[in-house]
Amino acid sequence: MSNKLDWPRYTRWTWIIALLATIALLWMWMSGRGPNAAGCCGAPSAAVVAPAAAAATAAAVAAPAMAQAVKAIWDGGKITLEGMVGSEATKKAMLDAAIAKYGAGNVVDKLTVDAAAKGDVKITLSGEVATDDIKGARGTEAQAFYPGATIDNQLTVKAVAAPAVLASEVKCGDSISVAANFATGSAQLSPGMAKVLGAVVPCIKGPYEVGGHTDNVGADAPNQALSERRAKAVAGFLASKGVDAKLLSSKGYGETAPMADNGTAEGRAKNRRIEFKKM
Repeated sequence: MSNKLDWPRYTRWTWIIALLATIALLWMWMSGRGPNAAGCCGAPSAAVVAPAAAAATAAAVAAPAMAQAVKAIWDGGKITLEGMVGSEATKKAMLDAAIAKYGAGNVVDKLTVDAAAKGDVKITLSGEVATDDIKGARGTEAQAFYPGATIDNQLTVKAVAAPAVLASEVKCGDSISVAANFATGSAQLSPGMAKVLGAVVPCIKGPYEVGGHTDNVGADAPNQALSERRAKAVAGFLASKGVDAKLLSSKGYGETAPMADNGTAEGRAKNRRIEFKKM
């Protein structure tokens, strides 16, 4: 028997096998299963190949730095400070400035401290005021208190009815305002004011706050004390006329909550008032 190879047939099968192997390799690469695929044929994993890249990716998705953002929310003569600042010192400075101007009883602290809060402080003013002048004054005051902060004045101007001067002008409701016709620097009720307050008596059918307000003539501290004395005098008068004293609380706001422009005599007259707010 001859040992001579059939070279044409041998060569043909060699090419067929090589072609099939090449197709198989191409399919493996295209499907992600080639020799360089992770976990294949001893190929190192991504964590081993690029630990620095993994660390960079983790840093890239880290939480962004928080901003120092505060809301100053006005409700009549009361201001609530809420939001986040980066240090206790910043918080204290903001509260101290507000208390010095508006009084401790008119400042509500809802500020939180987080060392991750960075950058300049942004203060947004919100709430309602009676005039554009008051809105502008609030913004000016905020900028003076916190010179390094950005002030976003979002206060809404909402005109309110003038305080009642006559008994016939008193309208019962959740908010009742009457002119404070006291003698200058006095908390003694005049006969005319007593008559107006008599029209308020039937309106008090639940808990009400009696708030005293002054204009801005004179120093802050005396005006604050005067407003407190006047509010107490009015609450006492209503109690003497049959209103349950347990339904009344009194509070002085001084000049901190004007309803009109203190730059005019008419505006100052409106700001000198007693307000009854349903609680």
